[in-house]
Amino acid sequence: SLYKREYQQGCALLAALNRRLDDALDPSESVAFALHFVNAGFSTGDLSPTYMMTGVIQQLLAVIESTYNIKLDEHSVNVGRFIT
Repeated sequence: SLYKREYQQGCALLAALNRRLDDALDPSESVAFALHFVNAGFSTGDLSPTYMMTGVIQQLLAVIESTYNIKLDEHSVNVGRFIT
């Protein structure tokens, strides 16, 4: 996982919420929480790490597409979860 710490925080948040909610949230929601933490971390004002990581992710997706001869939808939930 590229964002292991954020994912762990998302899991912890999900567990805390599920202890308080009558209807528990699905475990996959921890990924969405992790994405929010990642986005919040990018709002520091210095965009150079963001640009670097974006380039790495684009290269990674290109390698996967080339290796498996497929086209990935970069805006899909599945790809979003993969890069998180």
